[in-house]
Amino acid sequence: MQVSAFQLIFWLFSFLATSAQSNTDIDFVFGSNETVSPNRAAKIISDYFGHIEKAPKFKTRGMAGASLYMTWAPSVVLIITDDGIGSGSIISADGLILTNWHVVEENKEVMIAFMPKGLGAEVSKVDVSYADVIHLARDKDLALLKISDINRLLPEPFKFGELDDIQIGLDTHAIGHPNGEFWTYTRGYVSQYRPNYEWSYSETDKFTATVIQTQTPINPGNSGGPLINSEGKIIGVNSFQGEGEAMNFAVALDEITAFINAKPNLKAKKTVQKCEGDVLDEYRSKNDDGEIILGDRNCNGVADIAIYTPDDKSQTRIIDYDENEDGEIDGTCFDKGVDDYWEGSIWDTNFDGEFDMEGVHHDGALNPSSYREYRT
Repeated sequence: MQVSAFQLIFWLFSFLATSAQSNTDIDFVFGSNETVSPNRAAKIISDYFGHIEKAPKFKTRGMAGASLYMTWAPSVVLIITDDGIGSGSIISADGLILTNWHVVEENKEVMIAFMPKGLGAEVSKVDVSYADVIHLARDKDLALLKISDINRLLPEPFKFGELDDIQIGLDTHAIGHPNGEFWTYTRGYVSQYRPNYEWSYSETDKFTATVIQTQTPINPGNSGGPLINSEGKIIGVNSFQGEGEAMNFAVALDEITAFINAKPNLKAKKTVQKCEGDVLDEYRSKNDDGEIILGDRNCNGVADIAIYTPDDKSQTRIIDYDENEDGEIDGTCFDKGVDDYWEGSIWDTNFDGEFDMEGVHHDGALNPSSYREYRT
């Protein structure tokens, strides 16, 4: 019997949804933790995980806000001190975090929290870690932290934009924790670029730096978080509000670059252990027409990817992603003819059980080259 790609997608989606509720009479369940031989696991990891360590990232210029948030919100941390909270941006694979001086002030160590998985999920103990304050520029209101006990594979670090990206009227985006409303997204535009701008938070704290004036809404708690362009690259650090409505300011990219270049050369207390993925299970499909491999991309013991390869190579290979590890499919890519040319994908970017984005794979690569709204 000939089965279309979308029939296979529908079958796998239905099958996983059912299996998430009961595992008494089926052999494919997200969350299974059965092991396979090390040699077999190594081969599967080499074959399948080498080029898909992470789900496809949204790389198009002018990406939609929802896609930008999905990609970069995990790279924003919550910073917690005895005096309050702030935001910070992970900017390196070994755990450097960029924030404001006034977020950490004289603290030598702070607590940080990573974004929990799942829409509306609350921060738990497993999401909390610690970071040392390693570099300060008090007069520029900038601080650099280093995660001291890395307890997970870190999210993708932010990259920095170019000065040419700072143009009046261009869109800007912010992610932070305004007034304790964690991982909030706002959007606006560059209002002005102001060199040697002076401001203060009190009579004793005086600052002078080049700043970006932006209409992008920020509030206390956003401080230290990223101001990013439509490519997801940092162009400023959200820092303070001016008098009047929609008068917000971020320390600008050129100040940030000089600050980071002047950081001390410190050795990390602990290094990030590279996660190359793990295989949790492998078995025949329900209809005995292909192989299914259940994988764990971030090495936390929970399945977040499933790969179906049909015996009949004229049929369709499918990769399903479970980004928030709740047992439901959040993304599906399909390869007709099992020739490593990926024809398309569909994504549930807000984890509500409905696909809302469609990946366009012009070159057949696994990572989509662009995205558009998905309509059933």
